[in-house]
Amino acid sequence: EKIEDVLVFTRGCSAEDRLTLIANFHSHDTKAIAVKTPWPKGANLFDVVAEKNPTHLPVGLDGTVQATLPPLGVLVLAAGGVKVVPPTVVSVTPRHGRVAELPADGAVLRVAVRFDRSMRAEAAPPPGGGKG
Repeated sequence: EKIEDVLVFTRGCSAEDRLTLIANFHSHDTKAIAVKTPWPKGANLFDVVAEKNPTHLPVGLDGTVQATLPPLGVLVLAAGGVKVVPPTVVSVTPRHGRVAELPADGAVLRVAVRFDRSMRAEAAPPPGGGKG
């Protein structure tokens, strides 16, 4: 059933990793929604983008969830709550594809790896146990 100004879609690489996005694009009206999801009755869905007090929605008959979305509100629902994503490398120095030459004077060749989040230095100690 189409709900004016509301976008609903489900995506995922596997049944365990599916997400359903529900967005209210109306700038003034709150929308009461009831949408069919791929999850079975009784599954617990959580809003995985909420910073505080994530919405919890139980799946009802025929995979339906019901919610109220404020103007310009969005829910991104997943079964079982927030999933931790492993750190991702965002940059490496020297850049990928470059040839690094060892310093002739015996100085240490520096390689820097930057991640998408703070990392503990002991998570990747320098080769030979030296200081990084």
